[in-house]
Amino acid sequence: PKKPSGGSSGGSSRPTISNLTISEEKAVTSGTYNNVTITDAVADGEVTLSNITIKGDLTINGGGSSSIKLDNCTIQGKVIMAKETGAAPRLELTNTPVATVEVQKPAIIEAVDSASAVTKIEATANIEIKGENTKIDTLAVPETAESAVAVIVTAGNVSTVEAKAE
Repeated sequence: PKKPSGGSSGGSSRPTISNLTISEEKAVTSGTYNNVTITDAVADGEVTLSNITIKGDLTINGGGSSSIKLDNCTIQGKVIMAKETGAAPRLELTNTPVATVEVQKPAIIEAVDSASAVTKIEATANIEIKGENTKIDTLAVPETAESAVAVIVTAGNVSTVEAKAE
């Protein structure tokens, strides 16, 4: 007798995790992604990510001073701020701690609560730190910075500043 075929036990297959590309103002309220990219098509618009897990990096090439809002997110890679033109995007963190932020183009970082600490910011472009709850362990300006970097802290706490460039 033949054994019945078809179906799947489902024991070994994992759901595939895809990348997410955001090219318009929007809110994404859940999901797990490899890498997330906010494109320059967002321009100076607003993007909100809530309850998202990012296994890799979050790259921000768009967004304005009204912000890229991360609420209750987990980012296992780094946040890359690399918006070429227009207003500097503001990264607003709520219950979202971040290990590393690479500031390649001018950016604003603000934490709404003390749970959203940033371990390290590496800035090769101008950066503004806002928000009285913003806590940054290390802000580094590496020798790879091509021009002088302005670091503006209007509120918050930066424990260590490492300036290896102007």
